[in-house]
Amino acid sequence: MVCSICRAIIISIELNEAESKISELEKSVKNLKEESQNYFDYLDTIERAYENIENENQIFSSMLSEIENEPGGHEILSKLYSEACEDLLAPETNN
Repeated sequence: MVCSICRAIIISIELNEAESKISELEKSVKNLKEESQNYFDYLDTIERAYENIENENQIFSSMLSEIENEPGGHEILSKLYSEACEDLLAPETNN
């Protein structure tokens, strides 16, 4: 009889500990779900930005193609491209 009572108390204590652990795990799962949703939202933002940049790139490519085909357009674009490359490759000077 005493063993049965002791066993019941031990089981009750273990059950409380298990319930506490389950509660902690449920909170962790909830936090992870919220965090993953934030990452999905961030990914959506990046994808939209990428699509915008891709669309802008197509527009500028079309514009440059039209300029290239105009008289003197090739020379103008070559000059601008060379200048842009020089600026990108030139070491920065900070005074």
